[in-house]
Amino acid sequence: MRNIRSVIKKVLTEEVSFQQNALNFMKNAPEVKINEKGNINMESLDEFMWYLIDFVDYPNNPDYKKIKSFILGLWRYGMLEKEVALRMKGWMGMKQNALSDQWLDKDIKDVGGDDSFHDWMSQIISMGKDHYEAALDVDNNYKKYSNVPYEESFAYAIPHYSEIETPEIFR
Repeated sequence: MRNIRSVIKKVLTEEVSFQQNALNFMKNAPEVKINEKGNINMESLDEFMWYLIDFVDYPNNPDYKKIKSFILGLWRYGMLEKEVALRMKGWMGMKQNALSDQWLDKDIKDVGGDDSFHDWMSQIISMGKDHYEAALDVDNNYKKYSNVPYEESFAYAIPHYSEIETPEIFR
């Protein structure tokens, strides 16, 4: 009986912690505008994603599984529109493509293959909008961003389409 109590207490503590974080997040999160046809305003999605990235502070807390759980929790509790959740992966891909266009032929410290390059780009994005935009200016910021140490990919924190599209009973 004692073990069950400790498990229940742990689950309840984690649930309360999630709810407090979610409410703090949503209190200041920019609204993502969706028109009557279900199309997302990309500028508002951009603002929302940069806010999310600053909120989760991945460079200082590189636990992509917790971040993914947080994002999926926002969606499950109705704090994040399905359309927004589905577009997050595409937003990340657009940002990575822009970095790739600028850096593809550059020599980057400790980035040997495609997977490492992907992780490096994700790390730059996880550092926030100012770092991302500075990294796009390779000529002026090559030294600073070519040596950025990176963690396992921040991109894994963004839920995959199937995690949003698949009904919860099948997950």
